[in-house]
Amino acid sequence: SAGSGTSGSGGMVLVQGGATTAASGGAVVVGSGEGTQTSSGAVRVGSANGGASGSSGLLAFSSGTANAGNSGSILIGSGAATGGRGGAVVVSAGSGTSGTGGSVRLQSGRSTSASGGTAAIAGGEGTASSSGGISLRSANGGVVGSSGRLAFSSGSSADGNSGALDLGSGASTGGSGGAVRVRVGSGTSGSGGLVSLASGRSAGASGGCLSAESGEGTQKSGGAILIRTANGGAAGASGQLAFSSGSSKGGNSGLLLVGSGAATAGRSGGVGISAGSGTSGAGGALSLQSGRSTVATGGGLGVASGEGTQTSSGIVAVRAANGGASGASGRLAFSSGSSSAGNSGTVTIGSGPATSGRGGDVSVAVGSGTSSAGGALSFASGRSAAATGGHVAVCAGEGTEKSSGAVVVASANGGASGASGLLAFSSGSAKSGNGGGISIGSGAASGGRGGAVSVSAGSGTSGSGGAAYFGAGRSTSRTGGSVTFAAGEGTATSSGAVVVGSANGGTSGASGSLAFSSGSAVSGNSGSLTVGTGAATGGRAGAIVMSVGSGTSGSGGAASMASGRSTVASGGAVRIKSGEGTATSSGACAIRSSNGGSAGASGRLVFSSGSAAGGNSGAVLLGSGAATGGR
Repeated sequence: SAGSGTSGSGGMVLVQGGATTAASGGAVVVGSGEGTQTSSGAVRVGSANGGASGSSGLLAFSSGTANAGNSGSILIGSGAATGGRGGAVVVSAGSGTSGTGGSVRLQSGRSTSASGGTAAIAGGEGTASSSGGISLRSANGGVVGSSGRLAFSSGSSADGNSGALDLGSGASTGGSGGAVRVRVGSGTSGSGGLVSLASGRSAGASGGCLSAESGEGTQKSGGAILIRTANGGAAGASGQLAFSSGSSKGGNSGLLLVGSGAATAGRSGGVGISAGSGTSGAGGALSLQSGRSTVATGGGLGVASGEGTQTSSGIVAVRAANGGASGASGRLAFSSGSSSAGNSGTVTIGSGPATSGRGGDVSVAVGSGTSSAGGALSFASGRSAAATGGHVAVCAGEGTEKSSGAVVVASANGGASGASGLLAFSSGSAKSGNGGGISIGSGAASGGRGGAVSVSAGSGTSGSGGAAYFGAGRSTSRTGGSVTFAAGEGTATSSGAVVVGSANGGTSGASGSLAFSSGSAVSGNSGSLTVGTGAATGGRAGAIVMSVGSGTSGSGGAASMASGRSTVASGGAVRIKSGEGTATSSGACAIRSSNGGSAGASGRLVFSSGSAAGGNSGAVLLGSGAATGGR
């Protein structure tokens, strides 16, 4: 030891091995005494305590520099133990009462021509049980400070790749691989601490990838990847999850793909996206929206079920959930967006074609209910402010080898105390043009007959039968519309018949009356009523027969022909005239009563003019016509 003094630095103690110019210098060995039965002695290297206004002395353990070889190593360790555990090695900075705490630094060597030295920290091997743990942690923060930061980072690089940073657990041959956890500690004020994983930025190529992958199960299932926010507290919401690619200035932004992997001996995994349930307010919304474009078409949105290469493909079900005890089920809206300067998008609902089966059905139906009127089903084409409105077309499927499909428009059967629903086929009203026409007809047939068109009122068991009414349109400035009934033309044989008849009467009623009449007129002539057969160029004209049906009680039904009455001029004439025979005789006119029965007379014939109140009654003339070449 060096003696003490009262001025200047204390005396130095130097222990140094000898120098040599031809071989290694002399070693300096400091060793404690051996304890053959108990512990060996301790070796302590320490500087003395600092004085009232100074620091304690520096301890430097260093090998010397080398001009042409490696500098010397520094080894600090405890010895091996054959019947106990190895001694601990502790490196720590002392505590202080002012300023920042002392640093502890481990740094490998720098090299100007090759890679720098490695710094390795490894826990001790446990040959029979677990190896030792490595714990890197900062100490707890004080009353008004934070705990210290932990930074795991490779250094920067001037001309090559910066170093990789690997965090992982080792492989295991007889157990599971060790877990790797990164998590932020809890706190009692402010927002929770952030966990951020970001790959590297590049100024000359693509940025780095960020990959999260669960462990492979070579014999069983692969590991799950669970990304979730923690539960919300008593007065807050759970955290948001955002999966998004970054924005792009001069190219496409990145894709976002969510899917399950393929399976070679099982079914592929399901993909479920759902909003959680809640107990107040509206349920959480689920929105799928494609990208917007300012210069081209916006992005498409496709929802397709999986292909079944051997059996059926999967179902696509779009439905609202069932309504609660006092609410309605949610609305379904299928609509294209509005358009400022072009056509809005088409909405197409249909089933795909089938090459060895029938096309799938398309069914649009309103659900049943137990109160109020049933839900309405409405088909309406688009309105136009500048041209004709859109068409509504309902067309059955074509049958290229057999019949085409039927189109059935019917209201449902009425309930126990109600009527069946009304069917109304009507064109809309028009303000300054014609109302739209209504055409009901069957199509033409090239190898068969045209289909029939039937309009009939249904039968009933109480009250009068339902009426069938045909009425042409009314006009306030011109002639009203015509009603025309015409049978079909027969280009090679007879044309079709037109039959207007009332149905047979029941057991205690009469058959219905037939009334052929023109309407009344306020300031002009009422309309004519013409009954006749058409002309024939290669045969005779058709006959006209007016007869009253026979009966089994009471007088026979009367047949009456009367011309019109006039209050200001002569009444109308009644003329019965046979047909002209231009080459032979004209037709006969026979007016006669039928033969009387076994106990009665034949009917009377009366030819009489009417009475006159203030003039002559009419003459009765009976005569034959003149003959120029006979009697």
